Amino acid sequence: MSRQFNRLAEVYIANTETTESFSISNLRISFKVTNKDSADDSKAEIKIYNLNGTKRSVLVAGQREDGTGKIEVDLRCGYEGESPKTIFKGVCTAENSHVPPEWVSTLKGEGGVSSVLTSDFEKTYPAGTPIRKIVEDIAASLSLEVDSKGGGIKGSLNKARTFSGPIRETVERLQSRYGFQFTVNSGKVLIQERSDDPALTDVLLTKNTGLISKPISHGEFVKVRCLINPSIVAGTSIDLRSADNTPLSGRYTVKETEITGDNWSGDWSMEVTLSRKGSGLVQYFGDVGGSIA
Repeated sequence: MSRQFNRLAEVYIANTETTESFSISNLRISFKVTNKDSADDSKAEIKIYNLNGTKRSVLVAGQREDGTGKIEVDLRCGYEGESPKTIFKGVCTAENSHVPPEWVSTLKGEGGVSSVLTSDFEKTYPAGTPIRKIVEDIAASLSLEVDSKGGGIKGSLNKARTFSGPIRETVERLQSRYGFQFTVNSGKVLIQERSDDPALTDVLLTKNTGLISKPISHGEFVKVRCLINPSIVAGTSIDLRSADNTPLSGRYTVKETEITGDNWSGDWSMEVTLSRKGSGLVQYFGDVGGSIA
Protein backbone atom coordinates (compact mmCIF):
# COMPACT_ATOMS: atom_id res chain seq x y z
CA MET A 1 0.00 0.00 0.00
CA SER A 2 1.25 3.53 -0.77
CA ARG A 3 0.10 7.12 -0.40
CA GLN A 4 -3.20 7.94 -2.10
CA PHE A 5 -2.64 10.06 -5.19
CA ASN A 6 -2.85 13.82 -4.59
CA ARG A 7 -3.36 13.59 -0.80
CA LEU A 8 -0.84 15.25 1.51
CA ALA A 9 -0.61 14.80 5.27
CA GLU A 10 2.24 15.94 7.51
CA VAL A 11 2.73 15.76 11.26
CA TYR A 12 5.24 17.91 13.14
CA ILE A 13 5.98 16.56 16.60
CA ALA A 14 7.95 18.01 19.52
CA ASN A 15 8.44 16.40 22.93
CA THR A 16 8.69 19.39 25.28
CA GLU A 17 10.06 17.20 28.07
CA THR A 18 13.09 16.00 26.10
CA THR A 19 13.21 18.82 23.46
CA GLU A 20 13.39 16.17 20.71
CA SER A 21 11.36 16.74 17.56
CA PHE A 22 10.71 15.29 14.12
CA SER A 23 8.27 15.46 11.22
CA ILE A 24 6.56 12.73 9.20
CA SER A 25 5.03 12.88 5.72
CA ASN A 26 6.10 9.71 3.92
CA LEU A 27 4.23 7.22 6.13
CA ARG A 28 0.57 6.37 6.44
CA ILE A 29 -1.25 8.97 8.57
CA SER A 30 -4.93 8.83 9.51
CA PHE A 31 -6.80 11.36 11.62
CA LYS A 32 -10.08 12.68 12.94
CA VAL A 33 -10.20 16.35 13.97
CA THR A 34 -13.13 18.36 15.36
CA ASN A 35 -13.07 22.17 15.51
CA LYS A 36 -15.80 24.53 16.75
CA ASP A 37 -16.23 28.29 16.79
CA SER A 38 -17.24 28.24 20.47
CA ALA A 39 -15.29 27.89 23.69
CA ASP A 40 -14.75 24.17 23.18
CA ASP A 41 -11.22 23.04 22.45
CA SER A 42 -10.50 21.39 19.14
CA LYS A 43 -9.95 17.65 19.48
CA ALA A 44 -7.84 15.25 17.46
CA GLU A 45 -6.91 11.60 17.20
CA ILE A 46 -4.00 10.93 14.88
CA LYS A 47 -2.51 7.56 13.94
CA ILE A 48 0.92 7.18 12.37
CA TYR A 49 1.83 3.79 11.00
CA ASN A 50 5.23 2.10 11.24
CA LEU A 51 7.37 4.81 12.81
CA ASN A 52 10.85 3.51 13.48
CA GLY A 53 11.85 2.61 17.02
CA THR A 54 13.74 5.84 17.66
CA LYS A 55 10.78 8.04 16.81
CA ARG A 56 8.37 5.82 18.77
CA SER A 57 10.62 6.32 21.79
CA VAL A 58 10.53 10.11 21.36
CA LEU A 59 6.73 10.02 21.56
CA VAL A 60 6.62 8.37 24.97
CA ALA A 61 9.83 9.70 26.55
CA GLY A 62 9.08 11.74 29.67
CA GLN A 63 5.46 10.63 29.74
CA ARG A 64 3.99 10.42 33.23
CA GLU A 65 2.53 7.35 34.91
CA ASP A 66 -1.00 8.67 34.43
CA GLY A 67 -0.39 8.72 30.68
CA THR A 68 -0.18 12.49 30.33
CA GLY A 69 2.66 14.02 28.44
CA LYS A 70 3.67 17.12 26.59
CA ILE A 71 3.80 16.18 22.92
CA GLU A 72 3.15 19.27 20.82
CA VAL A 73 1.58 18.35 17.50
CA ASP A 74 0.98 20.30 14.30
CA LEU A 75 -1.12 18.31 11.81
CA ARG A 76 -1.24 19.67 8.28
CA CYS A 77 -2.94 18.41 5.16
CA GLY A 78 -3.70 19.41 1.61
CA TYR A 79 -3.05 18.39 -1.97
CA GLU A 80 -0.06 18.01 -4.25
CA GLY A 81 1.01 21.32 -5.76
CA GLU A 82 -0.12 23.24 -2.66
CA SER A 83 1.43 23.97 0.71
CA PRO A 84 -0.29 21.85 3.40
CA LYS A 85 -2.21 23.90 5.99
CA THR A 86 -2.64 23.29 9.69
CA ILE A 87 -5.93 21.64 10.68
CA PHE A 88 -4.92 20.88 14.28
CA LYS A 89 -2.31 22.31 16.62
CA GLY A 90 -2.26 21.27 20.25
CA VAL A 91 -0.84 19.08 22.99
CA CYS A 92 -1.28 15.32 22.81
CA THR A 93 -0.61 12.13 24.68
CA ALA A 94 1.02 9.27 22.79
CA GLU A 95 0.79 5.49 22.76
CA ASN A 96 2.58 2.91 20.63
CA SER A 97 0.96 -0.45 19.92
CA HIS A 98 2.07 -3.42 17.87
CA VAL A 99 -0.65 -4.84 15.66
CA PRO A 100 1.30 -7.36 13.59
CA PRO A 101 2.71 -6.72 11.15
CA GLU A 102 2.39 -2.97 11.87
CA TRP A 103 3.30 -0.53 14.61
CA VAL A 104 0.63 2.10 15.24
CA SER A 105 1.44 5.31 17.12
CA THR A 106 -1.71 7.06 18.38
CA LEU A 107 -1.77 10.73 19.37
CA LYS A 108 -4.79 12.11 21.21
CA GLY A 109 -5.16 15.68 22.34
CA GLU A 110 -6.79 19.05 22.42
CA GLY A 111 -5.90 22.44 21.06
CA GLY A 112 -7.42 25.86 21.04
CA VAL A 113 -8.67 27.99 23.87
CA SER A 114 -7.47 26.38 27.10
CA SER A 115 -4.31 28.44 27.28
CA VAL A 116 -6.30 31.60 26.52
CA LEU A 117 -8.73 30.91 29.35
CA THR A 118 -6.01 30.40 31.96
CA SER A 119 -3.04 32.60 30.99
CA ASP A 120 -2.38 36.09 32.35
CA PHE A 121 -1.49 39.22 30.41
CA GLU A 122 0.25 42.26 31.88
CA LYS A 123 1.25 45.37 29.95
CA THR A 124 0.84 49.17 30.08
CA TYR A 125 -0.13 51.22 27.01
CA PRO A 126 -0.14 55.00 26.40
CA ALA A 127 -3.17 56.95 25.22
CA GLY A 128 -3.84 56.52 21.52
CA THR A 129 -2.71 52.89 21.33
CA PRO A 130 -4.79 51.05 18.69
CA ILE A 131 -6.92 48.28 20.18
CA ARG A 132 -5.70 46.00 17.41
CA LYS A 133 -2.15 46.43 18.75
CA ILE A 134 -3.26 45.27 22.21
CA VAL A 135 -5.01 42.20 20.83
CA GLU A 136 -1.97 41.37 18.68
CA ASP A 137 0.21 41.57 21.80
CA ILE A 138 -2.16 39.20 23.61
CA ALA A 139 -1.86 36.75 20.73
CA ALA A 140 1.92 37.14 20.68
CA SER A 141 2.08 36.35 24.41
CA LEU A 142 0.53 32.99 23.47
CA SER A 143 2.88 32.55 20.49
CA LEU A 144 -0.07 32.69 18.12
CA GLU A 145 -0.46 34.27 14.69
CA VAL A 146 -3.22 36.84 14.12
CA ASP A 147 -5.63 36.42 11.19
CA SER A 148 -7.87 39.44 10.73
CA LYS A 149 -11.12 39.37 8.72
CA GLY A 150 -13.52 42.12 7.72
CA GLY A 151 -11.44 45.06 8.89
CA GLY A 152 -10.62 43.57 12.28
CA ILE A 153 -10.70 46.03 15.16
CA LYS A 154 -11.39 49.74 15.16
CA GLY A 155 -10.68 52.21 17.94
CA SER A 156 -7.89 53.19 20.31
CA LEU A 157 -7.35 53.97 23.99
CA ASN A 158 -8.31 57.51 24.93
CA LYS A 159 -6.04 57.41 27.98
CA ALA A 160 -3.15 55.35 29.31
CA ARG A 161 -4.17 51.92 30.54
CA THR A 162 -2.55 49.01 32.38
CA PHE A 163 -3.87 45.54 31.69
CA SER A 164 -3.23 42.95 34.35
CA GLY A 165 -4.96 39.62 34.85
CA PRO A 166 -6.43 36.66 32.98
CA ILE A 167 -6.52 36.99 29.21
CA ARG A 168 -10.15 35.88 29.15
CA GLU A 169 -11.26 38.84 31.27
CA THR A 170 -9.13 41.29 29.26
CA VAL A 171 -10.56 40.16 25.92
CA GLU A 172 -14.11 40.08 27.31
CA ARG A 173 -13.90 43.75 28.22
CA LEU A 174 -12.15 44.77 25.01
CA GLN A 175 -14.53 42.99 22.67
CA SER A 176 -17.57 44.25 24.59
CA ARG A 177 -16.34 47.83 24.27
CA TYR A 178 -14.95 47.73 20.73
CA GLY A 179 -17.25 45.23 19.01
CA PHE A 180 -14.95 42.55 17.68
CA GLN A 181 -14.90 38.75 17.85
CA PHE A 182 -11.95 36.65 18.98
CA THR A 183 -11.27 32.93 18.84
CA VAL A 184 -8.38 30.48 18.63
CA ASN A 185 -8.23 27.82 15.93
CA SER A 186 -5.35 25.74 14.58
CA GLY A 187 -2.74 27.85 16.29
CA LYS A 188 -4.14 31.18 15.10
CA VAL A 189 -6.13 33.98 16.69
CA LEU A 190 -9.03 34.90 14.40
CA ILE A 191 -10.32 38.47 14.72
CA GLN A 192 -13.50 39.67 13.05
CA GLU A 193 -15.90 42.56 13.32
CA ARG A 194 -18.95 41.54 15.31
CA SER A 195 -22.04 41.10 13.20
CA ASP A 196 -25.32 39.23 13.04
CA ASP A 197 -24.48 38.42 9.42
CA PRO A 198 -22.07 35.75 8.22
CA ALA A 199 -18.46 36.79 8.06
CA LEU A 200 -16.86 37.85 4.79
CA THR A 201 -16.81 34.93 2.39
CA ASP A 202 -13.51 33.08 2.12
CA VAL A 203 -14.44 29.86 0.28
CA LEU A 204 -16.79 29.04 -2.58
CA LEU A 205 -18.15 25.51 -2.05
CA THR A 206 -19.69 23.81 -5.09
CA LYS A 207 -19.57 20.34 -6.65
CA ASN A 208 -16.57 21.53 -8.67
CA THR A 209 -14.70 22.64 -5.54
CA GLY A 210 -15.33 19.55 -3.43
CA LEU A 211 -18.98 19.45 -2.34
CA ILE A 212 -19.93 15.77 -1.98
CA SER A 213 -23.39 15.59 -0.39
CA LYS A 214 -26.66 17.42 -0.81
CA PRO A 215 -27.00 20.10 1.92
CA ILE A 216 -29.42 19.06 4.66
CA SER A 217 -31.27 21.41 7.00
CA HIS A 218 -31.13 20.62 10.74
CA GLY A 219 -33.23 23.30 12.43
CA GLU A 220 -31.23 26.54 12.37
CA PHE A 221 -28.19 24.74 10.97
CA VAL A 222 -27.25 23.25 7.59
CA LYS A 223 -24.89 20.31 7.24
CA VAL A 224 -22.81 19.44 4.21
CA ARG A 225 -20.05 16.97 3.41
CA CYS A 226 -17.12 17.89 1.20
CA LEU A 227 -13.57 16.90 0.41
CA ILE A 228 -11.05 18.10 2.98
CA ASN A 229 -10.45 21.81 2.51
CA PRO A 230 -8.12 23.30 5.16
CA SER A 231 -9.42 26.77 4.27
CA ILE A 232 -12.86 25.90 5.69
CA VAL A 233 -12.31 26.90 9.30
CA ALA A 234 -14.77 27.27 12.18
CA GLY A 235 -15.55 30.95 12.66
CA THR A 236 -15.02 31.91 9.02
CA SER A 237 -17.58 31.59 6.26
CA ILE A 238 -18.33 29.91 2.97
CA ASP A 239 -20.48 30.66 -0.06
CA LEU A 240 -22.44 27.43 -0.60
CA ARG A 241 -23.82 26.74 -4.07
CA SER A 242 -25.80 23.51 -4.46
CA ALA A 243 -27.70 22.52 -7.60
CA ASP A 244 -29.28 19.67 -5.60
CA ASN A 245 -30.83 21.96 -2.98
CA THR A 246 -30.92 25.49 -4.36
CA PRO A 247 -32.97 27.00 -1.45
CA LEU A 248 -30.10 26.18 0.91
CA SER A 249 -27.51 27.91 -1.25
CA GLY A 250 -26.07 31.11 0.15
CA ARG A 251 -23.56 32.61 2.54
CA TYR A 252 -22.98 30.84 5.87
CA THR A 253 -20.79 31.02 8.93
CA VAL A 254 -18.94 27.79 9.70
CA LYS A 255 -19.94 26.59 13.16
CA GLU A 256 -18.14 23.24 13.32
CA THR A 257 -15.96 21.01 11.20
CA GLU A 258 -15.30 17.30 11.63
CA ILE A 259 -12.40 16.21 9.44
CA THR A 260 -11.63 12.56 8.72
CA GLY A 261 -8.66 11.60 6.60
CA ASP A 262 -6.19 8.89 5.62
CA ASN A 263 -3.42 9.74 3.19
CA TRP A 264 -3.15 6.11 1.97
CA SER A 265 -6.73 4.90 1.71
CA GLY A 266 -10.32 5.37 2.80
CA ASP A 267 -12.06 8.58 3.76
CA TRP A 268 -10.76 12.05 2.96
CA SER A 269 -13.64 14.35 3.76
CA MET A 270 -15.13 16.77 6.25
CA GLU A 271 -18.61 17.31 7.64
CA VAL A 272 -19.35 21.01 8.00
CA THR A 273 -22.07 22.54 10.19
CA LEU A 274 -23.24 25.94 8.94
CA SER A 275 -25.41 28.79 10.20
CA ARG A 276 -26.89 31.81 8.41
CA LYS A 277 -26.33 33.80 11.58
CA GLY A 278 -23.12 35.62 12.39
CA SER A 279 -20.10 33.97 13.85
CA GLY A 280 -20.46 32.25 17.18
CA LEU A 281 -17.18 33.80 18.20
CA VAL A 282 -19.16 36.14 20.43
CA GLN A 283 -20.19 33.07 22.42
CA TYR A 284 -16.53 32.34 22.98
CA PHE A 285 -16.44 34.88 25.76
CA GLY A 286 -20.06 36.01 25.85
CA ASP A 287 -21.36 39.55 25.91
CA VAL A 288 -20.26 41.17 29.12
CA GLY A 289 -20.78 44.55 30.62
CA GLY A 290 -18.22 47.16 31.47
CA SER A 291 -15.97 49.25 29.29
CA ILE A 292 -12.35 50.17 28.82
CA ALA A 293 -11.48 53.80 28.42
